[in-house]
Amino acid sequence: MGYYISSTSLFVSWLPLNETWPQGRVVGYRVLYAPRNLLGNYKEVNTTDASVQLNGLKKFTSYCIRVGAVVNSSMHGPLSACIYVSTDEDSK
Repeated sequence: MGYYISSTSLFVSWLPLNETWPQGRVVGYRVLYAPRNLLGNYKEVNTTDASVQLNGLKKFTSYCIRVGAVVNSSMHGPLSACIYVSTDEDSK
């Protein structure tokens, strides 16, 4: 789930994984995001929470956001499909 906080910030949350994979236990998440028109240009943030605030984004822009588990601090699980969330316009 995602929504805008401001014209340059988004909040994204997901259901936490409490699973143990054959490679180990889930220790965090990686979040990839990029403007819809620049999907090959992802930025990445890492978190141990099941939510993240993304700051410093472009105003009034739709972003593709993908989330994946991090296992044993070194192995990444598969990424989710994109969810699209837009930043807000500036107030007038």
